[in-house]
Amino acid sequence: LSIDEINHVDYVIFHVFAKCKIFDKPPINFE
Repeated sequence: LSIDEINHVDYVIFHVFAKCKIFDKPPINFE
């Protein structure tokens, strides 16, 4: 993966997690 691809993945994961928090869904375990 390129740096841009990795950054995009991190961005998507962050927003998915944020939406889960906003809608009170169980947080996804990213460990």
